[in-house]
Amino acid sequence: MKPNRRRLLQLGILLLGGGVGWWVARGCFPDPPVEQSLEDLYRQRIETAASFKEALPALKALYNYGDCSPEARAFLRERLLVVAREEQAVEAQLLLAETTVLDDAEETLFWWRLAATNALHPDAQFALGCSLARGYGGEYDLVEAKSLWTKAKEQGHAAAYLSLLTLGRETPLPQINHPTTAKDYFMAGLYAAAGYNQAPSPEAAEEYWGKALQQGYAEAGVFLAAIALRRGETNVAIRNLEQATKENNPAAETWLADLYLRHIATPEAKAKALELLLRASKANFAHANYLLGWHAIHSELNVPQEPFRYFRSTIEIEPSPIALYAYGACLFYGIGGEKQAPEKALSWIKRAAEEDVVAAQWLLAKMYREGLGVEAQPQLAEAWETRALKASTHPPQELLP
Repeated sequence: MKPNRRRLLQLGILLLGGGVGWWVARGCFPDPPVEQSLEDLYRQRIETAASFKEALPALKALYNYGDCSPEARAFLRERLLVVAREEQAVEAQLLLAETTVLDDAEETLFWWRLAATNALHPDAQFALGCSLARGYGGEYDLVEAKSLWTKAKEQGHAAAYLSLLTLGRETPLPQINHPTTAKDYFMAGLYAAAGYNQAPSPEAAEEYWGKALQQGYAEAGVFLAAIALRRGETNVAIRNLEQATKENNPAAETWLADLYLRHIATPEAKAKALELLLRASKANFAHANYLLGWHAIHSELNVPQEPFRYFRSTIEIEPSPIALYAYGACLFYGIGGEKQAPEKALSWIKRAAEEDVVAAQWLLAKMYREGLGVEAQPQLAEAWETRALKASTHPPQELLP
């Protein structure tokens, strides 16, 4: 009689199960490995990372980890402080602002302000603007909030644009269900990116802005370029800005010129960049004037006027902290077409230092310590050095604008 295959299979399974049980009972199999906690895993990745950039994903993961222990939180804060101060990494400054938001309003505002003014980071500008508009941490300044949102909007920050649109409105913005015109597509993209009346969707925003740009809405090109740059897609950003400049948009002209000078830098690209910056300057776009002044000092760009004139024009349009410092530095060092006059430079440099421009703080400390353009006051010098040290452990090698 032929053996029953099913019964043989069942018998084999029983014997195998018994054998495994015997081996386990004898301790011949190792104990199951203890699963490493996510917290320990993130900390290990941070400690073994070769650079801050390599450690950043693990730092963010540790911050977002719901069961993060007080010890791990202290470890996270310690690492971020080192990088934020010594390397001036804007990502670390932004993350520090988030980690302190529930603990210390003053420190949160400090890190947001630092990233917003020194690094000109749109997320920091938007967050700081929101804080000032709501009086968070005891600071209420709607004028500065509007200025910060404007700067973030010029860098393609959709939520900042919405904040400006809703400023002073008593009724909500209209719902756009079926966009048809270029402006409708642009606004629908803003709503999608900022999560207005819906969940945030960068993908949908990019699609809407693409359609708006196709119909000639230049501002959509600036927003698309900002998205591309965040992804590291410089060539895509350049293409979007090139299309936007066809509509004579000064923001697009300025950012496109900056990308030409940074990433292409051929004689043809430099000539085109100068043309774009001069066009945006005539349209009173503040940052175009600042870049013209900066390149007149630092590069071989054939800028037609003296640098200090562009810095002063920038201040007249929008007194940004970095422009205040640039003009003050021209007076202090006697460069950019200005005669050396430290006593005249003092007010400009002090205003920039009060706006947390670190280079201005170091220079102001030097002026007070050595009596340059002002009576020597060691106590004030020490105070400004202390303030600068919160952001940078060493003064920059060169304090030129």
